[in-house]
Amino acid sequence: MPRDTWLVREQRHLVAERLAEWGVGSNSSADAVLIVSELLSNAMLYGQSNEIGVSVSSSQRETRIEVDDRTPGTWPARVCATDEDENGRGLLLVKALSKAWGIDRNGALVWCTVSTDGAQ
Repeated sequence: MPRDTWLVREQRHLVAERLAEWGVGSNSSADAVLIVSELLSNAMLYGQSNEIGVSVSSSQRETRIEVDDRTPGTWPARVCATDEDENGRGLLLVKALSKAWGIDRNGALVWCTVSTDGAQ
């Protein structure tokens, strides 16, 4: 998808619709949608490519999310946000909601898995 911030909202809705079609329960779906939003926002803010890839797949056990900003070498920075900061908690949120998460392709792709309740 092209690098436009309004697409974060669109992608959240598309992911929610797809997970509902797959029969993913509402709690797992809500976590996945929030993670997609966080990872896409980070890719928009810190990636340097004009295109960002999003992939979501699901099974009965887990939903996997991948966001690829196609910018190798730009590792996500962990920030120690203060109580007054409006930003800086996205990766902490991803870590808290995920079963597992990581970084591939020299920092270009961030992936995570969340438990799936009821997916087909």
